[in-house]
Amino acid sequence: SAASSGGGGSGASGRSGKLVDPYIKDAWVFVDVDGSGSYEPSITGEMIAQTDDNGNFTFSSVASIGATIRMLTSGIHLGITYDADIVRYVDGSSDLTMSPLTTLLANGMSAEAIVYLLSNYAGITIDAADVRSDPMSGLDVSTLPNDQALAKIRGAIAVYSLMKVLDDANVDMDGFDLASLEA
Repeated sequence: SAASSGGGGSGASGRSGKLVDPYIKDAWVFVDVDGSGSYEPSITGEMIAQTDDNGNFTFSSVASIGATIRMLTSGIHLGITYDADIVRYVDGSSDLTMSPLTTLLANGMSAEAIVYLLSNYAGITIDAADVRSDPMSGLDVSTLPNDQALAKIRGAIAVYSLMKVLDDANVDMDGFDLASLEA
């Protein structure tokens, strides 16, 4: 079950979300108020929560707008350790879903640029609103989904794959500009 501790802040946003690529369980996520990249419980507004079997987490109070939510520890997906550095910038939305797509947003890429990247380089069609949403939402696992129904999760997996390649190449994703890869 999800656990949480910590305090609040001004300019409040949501307090619950999901860690998705698909759902990541047993990971610890935290609100990074000061941008240090480290969980510091002595700082007002820094909170920690653990994801449940469906990737859900809930902080003890709302996250401050402008903070970043980061993975503190790896989690598990389908019995395999998931250790990508997934982040989300707290932007005022009540839904704090975290995915590889929100990681690109937190690193300065616009939702429109992410849509363009996926459409033109991976053949994956999503909307700008999909970038901040749960990529698994709307999937009916009782039937075989069509290509459009799978587009959001394919986009998240494609971005995760890119993040792993860049990580293996020791590229720092904080502030990384994908335009720097152009020939």
